[in-house]
Amino acid sequence: MMSEQTSLRVDNVLKLAALIIWRNVFRFFPVALAVMVPQALYRLALSQDLFSADHILLDTLMLSGAAAIGVISPALVEILLVYAILQALNEHVVSLRLSIAWAKPRILSAIVIVLLLECWLFLLPTSFGDFGTSGLLAVSLVELGLWLCVATFFSVAIPTLMVEECGLFDCLRRSIYLTDGFRWQIFAIWLVVILIISGIEYLFISIKLSLMDGFLMTAGQSFANLVELSIFALFAAVVSVVIYSKLRNIKDGPRAESVATVFD
Repeated sequence: MMSEQTSLRVDNVLKLAALIIWRNVFRFFPVALAVMVPQALYRLALSQDLFSADHILLDTLMLSGAAAIGVISPALVEILLVYAILQALNEHVVSLRLSIAWAKPRILSAIVIVLLLECWLFLLPTSFGDFGTSGLLAVSLVELGLWLCVATFFSVAIPTLMVEECGLFDCLRRSIYLTDGFRWQIFAIWLVVILIISGIEYLFISIKLSLMDGFLMTAGQSFANLVELSIFALFAAVVSVVIYSKLRNIKDGPRAESVATVFD
C-alpha cells in the first residue's frame, strides 16, 4: 500500500481544500465574486433572451465572446489566488495584495493556456444544437466527459505555469508528467467536485424558484447565479492547487525545490 507521501487520496485532497476555503473564506470569496460578475451577467443575458436570431453574425460573435468570458472567468480566479492558496497550504500569512501582484505578469500566458485547453467548448453548440432535448442531453454528456478528461490531464497546468514559470507547452508537458500514475484519483476528485457543485446548484435552483416574480426575482436569481458560480470557481481553484502541491511532493520528492520558494 502506498504511503501518505506517495499517494493522492480523494478524501484528503477534498478535506484539505475545504479547510483552506473555510479558514480564508472572507479573503478568497470576495475575489471570486468580483471576477465572476461577467459570467453572471452573461447568464442573465441568456435568461432574458438578449441574444436573438435577428442578426445571426452579430449574435454569434456576442455569444462567442460571452462564452470566452465564461471560460476565462473561473480560470482567472485560480490565477489570482494561486499564490495566496500556496501561502495557506504552507501556513504563511495570506496576502491577497501580494497574490494579485504576483499573478499580474503571468495572467496573459495563463489565459492562453485556458483557451487552448477549452477551445472545444465552442464547437459543441454547432455540432449538437439542432437535435432538441436529446441533443441537449448529448451536449451535456459530451461536455462533462471532455471536461473531466481535460481536468484529469491538465488541471495542474495553471499552477505549474504560475509557480515554475515554464513556457506554454512546457507547462502542458509538465502537467502530463505530474499527473501520470494518479489520473484515476484525479478523475475521481473532479467527479466528486462536480457532484458537490451539482448539489449546491440544486439548492440554488430551489432558492431561485421560491423568489417572487418581477424585478425582485431577476435580481435575486442574478445574485444567486453569481454566488453559485463563485463557489464553483473558488472550490475548483483550491482543489487544483492542492493537487499540484501534492503531486510536486510525490514526483519531485520532499527534498526537491519546494513550491514554498515562490515566497522568496
